[in-house]
Amino acid sequence: MDVFSSVTQIDSYYPKSVFLQTDSSLPTALERLADAGGRLRAVLETLDDEALRSSPVGGKWSPAEVSDHLILATGLLAKVVVRACGDRSPPVMPKGELSSEGKPVSPPLVVPRTGRAREELVADLRQTVEDLERAVRRASDLGKLDRVALSHSFFGELSVLECLQMAGWHFEHHLRQLQRDFAGSVG
Repeated sequence: MDVFSSVTQIDSYYPKSVFLQTDSSLPTALERLADAGGRLRAVLETLDDEALRSSPVGGKWSPAEVSDHLILATGLLAKVVVRACGDRSPPVMPKGELSSEGKPVSPPLVVPRTGRAREELVADLRQTVEDLERAVRRASDLGKLDRVALSHSFFGELSVLECLQMAGWHFEHHLRQLQRDFAGSVG
């Protein structure tokens, strides 16, 4: 089934409470992302090749594809935070779309590529997390954590700090999906 054949645009943005924690401080957000990134890399390193590339029913992404999606999404967030540090206008993503089942459809910029090597995925996950952390720390040094960095497809305007918080949640969200879809393979 082609998920793009019957999509509808969201009526309103999702509440940021989806990804915000009670303690929304910079150190907590940095720790959340680093922890979730480390857990995902550990999953990738422990899955056998078949599990790494297998897709659960319903056209869901394989663990390798989920990882590439997170690499693309986190890399995009790092770029918009760097842009915000330079006082440039925040990019505006098109409003999000939902599948016929009511599930969010990833924007084309973050749809995963296939066939990437495990070592490349692990290295790129580490690098994009570090890139985002470095960009956010620079923004903090410049006093720009509250500056709008992106108008996101599903959450609307996100500050630099909210980009970091969303990235940590995004990793955790996909880790939970992998644990559910690959219960015997993902710890």
